[in-house]
Formats: sequence, C-alpha cells, structure tokens
Amino acid sequence: MSALNREQPFYRGAGRLEALDILCDAGLRGGFVLLTGEAGAGVSRLLGEAAMTLVDSAAVVRVDGAETPSRNVLMRALLSYFGVGKEDFASTLERALASEPLVLVIDNADAMGDEAIATLGVLRERLGPRFAILLGGLPDTEGRVASAALTPTDHVDLAPLTAQECADFLAYVTGEELDDDDAEARQASSGGWPGALLAEAPPPVLPVSRMAGFRVPWKHLAAVGGLLLVILIFWPRDDEPMETVRSLDLPPRQVAETVTASPRETAPAEQPAASPRPAPAPEAPAPERPVADIATPAAEPDEAAPAPEPREPVRANPPPAAPRPAPEPAAPSVVRAESGPTLTGLDAELGYRREDWLLSAPTDQWMLQVTLATTEDAARALSEQLGAGKSAYYRASRNSRSVYIVLSGPYADRAAAVAGRQSLPPALAAAGPFPRELAAIQQELRGN
Repeated sequence: MSALNREQPFYRGAGRLEALDILCDAGLRGGFVLLTGEAGAGVSRLLGEAAMTLVDSAAVVRVDGAETPSRNVLMRALLSYFGVGKEDFASTLERALASEPLVLVIDNADAMGDEAIATLGVLRERLGPRFAILLGGLPDTEGRVASAALTPTDHVDLAPLTAQECADFLAYVTGEELDDDDAEARQASSGGWPGALLAEAPPPVLPVSRMAGFRVPWKHLAAVGGLLLVILIFWPRDDEPMETVRSLDLPPRQVAETVTASPRETAPAEQPAASPRPAPAPEAPAPERPVADIATPAAEPDEAAPAPEPREPVRANPPPAAPRPAPEPAAPSVVRAESGPTLTGLDAELGYRREDWLLSAPTDQWMLQVTLATTEDAARALSEQLGAGKSAYYRASRNSRSVYIVLSGPYADRAAAVAGRQSLPPALAAAGPFPRELAAIQQELRGN
C-alpha cells in the first residue's frame, strides 16, 4: 500500500460499497434515494462516486442544494445542462429520456429551499420512471422530504466507523498504520466519521530521495566528456576495407563468348573452322543453344582431321553443366499449405451473447454491469476475459454517442449478483460493477 492511494481513494468498507450499489441501481431504474449522514460521514463522497459511475450509462445532472433556494434556480440548472430555453425544455427532455435515463444528483439537500424540494415531486410525476433523484444531506433532510409529500424508494443512513474500520480507513487512504490502542483513541476523538479522521491524520510523508544532499561532480564529468570527444575525433575508422570488399564484383560468364560450341547438326567426322584464337577452352561450361548457333560458322571443307582431340573436351564439358537444374527443389505447394482461410462474418460472432439473448432471458434474473466499451471489438475482448458463456453485451447510446455495455451473469437474484463481483478479474472488479435487473435491461433494449 502506497503512502497515498490515488488510484482508489474511495473507502468501500463500513457499508459504503452497499450504499453505492443502491445509488447506482436506483439511478438506472428511475428510483428516488435519500442518503443521510452526519457531517463528515461521506455523503458527498458517495454521491460523487455514484455520479462518476452513472455518467457512462445515463445523463447525470449535479446540483448543489446550498445554491438552490427556489424552483427557478433548480429549473435553470436543468436548462443549463441541456443548453435550451424554457420553450424547448419539454421536447428536449422527452428526447433525452427516450435514449437514456436522466439522473438528478443533489448534494447538501438540507440547505435546499422548500419550493425546490416540492418541485422534485412534480418532476417525478411528469417525467416518468426513467427520471431518478439521488438526494443527500444531513439527517434532518428526511423530515423536510416527508413534509413535501415525497416518498423515497430507498433511504440509506450512513453509520460511523468502528475502531477497526478507522484503522483500515486510514491505512487505505493515507497509508497511516495504527495499533489497537491508537485506533480506539482516534475513533473516540473523531466519532468514527471519515471526515474527522482525515482532519486529524498527519499529512503524508513522502519518502526521502536517495539523491538528497548529493553534489554532482561537474569538473569530473567535464573531464570525462572532453576525453570522450577526443576519442571520437581521433579514433581510426575502418572504412577502406569495407569499400574494398564491396567492390569485388567479377563478371561470371564472359568466357562463354570465346567457347567453340560442339556442332549439333553436322556429321561426326566434320569439324568447325577455328576462330582467330586457336586455343580451346575445355574448362568453360557449355554455352546455351542460341550462342552456339551464332558462334558456329557455316560448314567448310576439313583441313585436318584430328577429330578425337575436340571431342574429348566436349565430353569433359557435361559434368560442370550438371549442377544447372538446381532450382527444381523449390516447391510452391508447401508455401500454399501454410496459408489457411480465416473465419469472418457470422462465424466470428459465435459464442457471444448479445441483444437477442438478453431479450429472451428470464426477467427475474440479474446481471452485473461491469463497464462499457467504445467499440465492438473491445466489448468482445472484455467478454472473452469474463468468459463468453458468463457474459453478454449490447449496443446502447450514452451521452449522445454509441457505446457497448458489457455485462456479467446471469445471477438468480440481486444478492448473488453482488457476490459475483468477487469472481471478476481484479481490474474489472475495481471498475465498480453494479447489479441490474434483466427486466430493466430489456426495457432499455425495447425502448431503443
């Protein structure tokens, strides 16, 4: 554990992870969650984590209740999010809700005006089940919501941390290690609230660098640099041998022009006339047929008949000509056998669960929404990582862009889906997967 955990600073113990699951589930199915806790309990932290998790699956609008005293201020926040005026607000909301859920996240709801709280009930009645509200504040927020005739679908009240949970929290977030006595003392002084624990914790101490206090010997480095420069300038270069080796290109078959070819059509007793160079060339390979036709003059009367002499070098020439048919071993059939056809089209999609499987699955089962992918290839790679028979994905629209939602499951109920997070790969489990009912997924698919 590092001194300061910047990758996952959200503490998931003391019921905080279960509260995050409730918030995310309500955001996707259009619920109304009231999250309360004392100052420093982590209400704002939980609402922020829920908004970050839902932003890829829904349109999330965040509002500060301390800055929302009236109905007009609340409506201006919604208009500012969609970038439209009052006259286009209704039609814009209808189009937005048709493509994805709309989640209104309100922090510091205890400081919110009564008129603005009453407006929340009106919005829930008009916008339907795809509009969700996540409301967080101090414990007295519950009474204000009840006085406005609003009934939350879920109410989560955050509890303080125990002494052991205080030690785990500080070790996870700040890297501070506490023994049992220190943990009980911190729990008593802070009341077990995460905010007070962080205020009392000492600032993280960064490890001292090993190079601290080390003075760089610039004079020695300059001397070494000068020596290297002198070596590079005066070091002998071996370029000439390389050039000499590369220039040795000899013409391989120029001797074939002076070779007297053996006659093909004359009688054995006949002998071709000698060329200006009388020396025979027995060591040269037999020339090709076109050269023999050109080099052989017309038949003339024989002047001398030492027939055996020219025949002996001709008989000695065939052995060097034997290696010529060497290129025959190259067999192209072996190369063709190595390249096989690749599967494309429908065969490449076999084994992946998609929209058809999700629509035909039982509605009372549950899935874990693991993450989303921007391309179908990435969604298939994640399905392979989860197991093609234990996952599914479907195409959806999030924040006006096309994405692929990757799911794990199915599970018999919500508790089994929550427990299924422990069997996911660590990288995917850390992404914050949350359970979703198949009925809600099928409703989204039919709406698309």
